[in-house]
Amino acid sequence: DVVVVGEENFTTPCYVQVEEESCHVLTETLGTFSLVGQPLSASTTKRLLLAIFGPVTCSVMEYHVRVYCLDDTQDALK
Repeated sequence: DVVVVGEENFTTPCYVQVEEESCHVLTETLGTFSLVGQPLSASTTKRLLLAIFGPVTCSVMEYHVRVYCLDDTQDALK
């Protein structure tokens, strides 16, 4: 586990805020993250892809990235 929602502190690498219809992950570094949880009902499922785009190299310590949340289908990223 990287972090458990509600148990974040100043030593955890990210902060997670879960709302009724969305989830926000705040981090100081780029990385690979997986959101794991349990649905409120048996019929609730949703798979998403995060597509993150940015420069391969950067001459300064400030990066600008674009993050897209897509449905997890074969055609979503085309």
